Amino acid sequence: MIEIDLAKLAGEKASWPKSVLRWIAATEAKAGDRSLAILEVSGLDSLAAAAVVSRYRSPKPYMIPSVASVPSEFGNRVAFVKQVRDTLEATCGAEDVAPIAGVRDYRLWTILNGQYLPSILQRFQLYSPCIGCHVYVHVLRILLAKLVGAHVVVSGERLLHDASQKINQMSISMSAHRQLFQTSGITLVTPLLEIASGHEVKRVIGAYDNRHDMSCAFSSRLTDRRGVLYDVERLAEYYCSFVVPAALAYLDWSLLQWSGEYKAAESLSDYVQQRVFA
Repeated sequence: MIEIDLAKLAGEKASWPKSVLRWIAATEAKAGDRSLAILEVSGLDSLAAAAVVSRYRSPKPYMIPSVASVPSEFGNRVAFVKQVRDTLEATCGAEDVAPIAGVRDYRLWTILNGQYLPSILQRFQLYSPCIGCHVYVHVLRILLAKLVGAHVVVSGERLLHDASQKINQMSISMSAHRQLFQTSGITLVTPLLEIASGHEVKRVIGAYDNRHDMSCAFSSRLTDRRGVLYDVERLAEYYCSFVVPAALAYLDWSLLQWSGEYKAAESLSDYVQQRVFA
């Protein structure tokens, strides 16, 4: 497994950590002529999504599983990664799955979840760390796709989880996520989107032991089917006026840094501030 801290990928590629450059080269060589797909790994849903894509998508892509590091998560990451690897090899085939990539950039998590919290509460009168965090893990995968030239990201997102609905996977949330991917030229594939039954998801990959899944400090984030805990209009404004613009500003800044075209001394925080709050 390789750990990629996107905060360290500043300037042109020649200046990046050698381990990252070797991983990119090895991934491209292993894939050969096959298309590349980044897999968002978080647990059962994402592994089931990978199995569906592997079985039914034609041509079958070379899958690059990725595990995002999130400041609010805790658990045995080594055991989790091993379980993910074993499950993917069993369901998708070892030759069709790349080594797992760990990815992070805590600067983005801070921007979406803490740095502007007073302004967010005053303007939108709502806040959930799960909204910004979910966008955070999507954006990391967009940049990972850009690193290796992939055009597809596979996610296990579902609109309903049996009788419950997650604030970060409501239809309004999904629309915002798709906007991020479409603007970035990446296709988001969500084969489980309309499957509400957790039992049906489990049937896709058979037995799965979730004891090694990572836990989150903000795990009590479910609403009922009506989403009564949040005002939908305020939620839409929150996405449209802050979350999506901030995420896109981060993406723009990162890609400009990689290209070597951005020579100004303006920091990431200043770049986001000017494009979201100016």
